[in-house]
Amino acid sequence: MNLEKSTRLIVASLAFASLSSARAESTRPTHPTAIGIEALGRASSASLFFDRMLDENFSAGFGFGGGSISMVPVYANYYFSKEQGSLYGTAGVSLVLDLDGARGQKSAAADWVVNESVIPVLGIGYENRSDQGYLFRATGYVAYADKTFNPWGGVSLGYAF
Repeated sequence: MNLEKSTRLIVASLAFASLSSARAESTRPTHPTAIGIEALGRASSASLFFDRMLDENFSAGFGFGGGSISMVPVYANYYFSKEQGSLYGTAGVSLVLDLDGARGQKSAAADWVVNESVIPVLGIGYENRSDQGYLFRATGYVAYADKTFNPWGGVSLGYAF
């Protein structure tokens, strides 16, 4: 193989690699809406979620679930990079729908006791939103409930379009 052919092959390979990485960076803008299921997430048990990108770094969403303690988590996420796989921070509240029925019960996620109707939740995690729209999240959470900080981890699977 001569030098000219080798150079063309290298340039073509670099161009293809640069196109591939550009696609990887644009998955949130091209798939801004996400739906899915979260295990041990913001609702302390299994929940369904819906969120939407507001720009390339911020999203907002809500969910429903919680098993024996029905909750509606409302949250915002901030993504630290523009790549398809990114660390992100999340902040929000989980609203307890039937406080009278849930009062004194322990959550499934971190064994905290429900005594308030609004539970602040913070978290940090990793999200991968593929070019095909498949979504995976692994997140560490902390909730302020029963006058203590309660940590736990959750996993989400979903689809973005």
